[in-house]
Parts: sequence; structure tokens; C-alpha cells
Amino acid sequence: MKILQINKYLYRKGGAETYALALIELLSKNGQEIACFSQKNPKNIACAQDEYFIDNLDLSKYSLHTILRLPRMFWSLAARRLIRRQIAENRPDIVHIHNIYHQISPSILPLFREAGIPVVMTVHDFKLIAPNYTLRADGSRPFHKNSYLIETILKLEFTWHKWLKIYRTHIDLYIAPSEFVKDKLIENGFDARKIRVIPHFLPKAFAKAKTSKRKQSMPEKYLFAYGRLDDGKGFADLIRVFAELNIAGLKLKIAGEGPDKEKLAGLINDLGLKKQVELIGQKNRAQIIELIAGAKIVINCSRLHETFGLTVLEAMSLGKPVVASKVGAVPELITHKENGLLYQVSDAGDLKRQLLKLINDEKLRDRLAKAAKSSAKDYSEKNHFKAIMNAYCEAIRTHEKPIS
Repeated sequence: MKILQINKYLYRKGGAETYALALIELLSKNGQEIACFSQKNPKNIACAQDEYFIDNLDLSKYSLHTILRLPRMFWSLAARRLIRRQIAENRPDIVHIHNIYHQISPSILPLFREAGIPVVMTVHDFKLIAPNYTLRADGSRPFHKNSYLIETILKLEFTWHKWLKIYRTHIDLYIAPSEFVKDKLIENGFDARKIRVIPHFLPKAFAKAKTSKRKQSMPEKYLFAYGRLDDGKGFADLIRVFAELNIAGLKLKIAGEGPDKEKLAGLINDLGLKKQVELIGQKNRAQIIELIAGAKIVINCSRLHETFGLTVLEAMSLGKPVVASKVGAVPELITHKENGLLYQVSDAGDLKRQLLKLINDEKLRDRLAKAAKSSAKDYSEKNHFKAIMNAYCEAIRTHEKPIS
């Protein structure tokens, strides 16, 4: 089957890209023919179709040049032109959309309908139902990137695409990574008959990762958390709770980059934790595996409703006890006291209690770790490949052909 994979980034940037790249690799090694469409970027993986890629639009820094290109967020004529060429010269059997917001825009979707090509979309976030991508679990409603201007632009973009019904009309099948995502889509008017729940998976390279025997048998005395350093991920909550633990010799390591890095560094300094808490920066997959393997406990402290919880699954697969906030799809991975511990989001006292349970009870750590590793085996490449191919076949079978 010839499958066109579309995502606005084709390098490991966030959760959506981690999944999309792993899926491309999985499909390729199982004999599927993969083509790609994305933005031009030197960080991209090698792709034979990069001549069709759209110019990069960097929205992290606002300048006059960026502002003049903002209409592309609403309807990209350049993306339509390039997709038309790719359809004509390299016609796919099916298109798999990931994240196309802003840099590519949904302007490309009607072209696939016109060409009679079915489209599936993995819902990596909540952009289809919320202008700023996220659903907060803590009840707060901050402006996106703390900017009223950006928040306003996102609301205008969301309203325009909702009025056009562009996603509802031109997607044949939505792939939800969890029951939580499916339920939220249905609550917001999406057709339940067009939604299939297919959880993410662990690539064999991760599931069979080899770590040093020393780290496997003698975990170091540190807690570990990782992800994008922004307010929604709750790292400030974790740092404050860690200060209250006040356990001699215990350290906290946090991996990742993001806009809150300086703020978190300032908090660590203010609490007098510079020797106990380390912000260790962005790490590659091999380094993350080693850090998880060496940790006593892995923590996910998100304040956002997670669409899946890949960091939780990664830790579970390596046989580590996990303490996680009870948000979004995370309770679909962790059953409290069976294969991990959950705490109420933004409840510092509850987080502290759950951490102390694990820190002080080696038998509990061992029992949860063993159960976690067993649970993670369900999220295999084999199971995922079968489910994705079934979804592709269903979309092809049920696709409404264009009226000639």
C-alpha cells in the first residue's frame, strides 16, 4: 500500500513527531511504501519527496516577516499547490494526517477528496475542539504562550476552520490514541462511527532497550521526570513537593527544554535546591532510556489532559514504578496501586503522599514495577501495525467517491 504521511515537522520535536516517525519506520519495515509531506528543515529525516515540501514557518519568534505570512495559518495556497503536484506525480492509496495546523493548514484536505483518496487523521491533541490545543485538568485558563495576541489569532483560526467544517467534512476516519480522546471528540459533535481507538506503541528499539547491568540492578538515588518545560507539564509542582520531602541524598533529575526553563531554574535556586535538583536539558532516546533505568521512581506531573501518556508507557516498559497525575488517558495506562500510583492533579499533598509511599516501601516499588512492565507488553509494534492497517483498509472501503 502506498501511504502519504503528513506532519508539519519531520524530525523528533514533540510527542506527535515521536509517534509519526516511529509509525513511518514501522510501516516501512513491514513492506508498505511511504511518502511524506512536511516543511523544509535541515533536521528532517531523509525523504525522497522533500522537493514537494513547503517552506519552513517558524512561529516561535514573531517578526514582520512572520506576521506577513500568518494568512498561511488559515488557508495555505502554497501547500495546496505542492500537494497537487505530489498527487499527480506520486498518487497515494491513502493519506495519514498528523499535525497540520498553522504551518500547513487544512487547505490541502479538499484536494484528496477531489482526487478520490481517503484520509485518516491521528488526533494528537485537542486542536479540533479547543483553539489552543489543550484541555487543562487543573481548571486554569492561561493565554497560549502567555500572549493575548497569540490567543486571539488561534481563536480566529479555530473559528474559521470550524465554520468551514473542513476537518469534519474531509476526514474519513479519526484515530484516537485513547478512549478519553474519543469521548471528548464525541462530546464536541464528532461522529462516533468515524472514530477508532488505537493506542500508541513502543518501538522494539525501546521495548528491547539494553541498559547497563549496574543501573538495572542498583537504581541510583534519584527521581526522574521528563518532557517539555512549560507550565502545563507541572514541573514547578514537582520541584516544590521535592523540597518538602527533604530526604538526605535523594536527587531529582528533569530532562527537557522549553519556555519555562529559566523560571524553573529560578525556583530551584529560591528553594535552595541547586545541589539536589538538576535540569539536564534535552536528551536523545538512548539517554532517556539510561536515565529511566537508573531512577528509583519516574514521575509524570502533567496539569494537562494527556491524549495518551507516552512518557508513562516508556517508564513502565523499562520496569519502573510510576507516579502520575490523574489526567486524560493516563488512567487507561495506570491502575492505581496495581501497576503504578495516581494522584489528583495540582494536589501537592497527594503527590507528596504517593511519592513517600514508594520511596519508603521497596516491596511496593518492586511489585508495581513488575506489573508495569507486564502491562506495557500490550502496546507492541505487532498489535499496532495490525490495527493501523485495519484502519487504512476501512477508510479505503468506506471512502465516499467524488461525484464525477
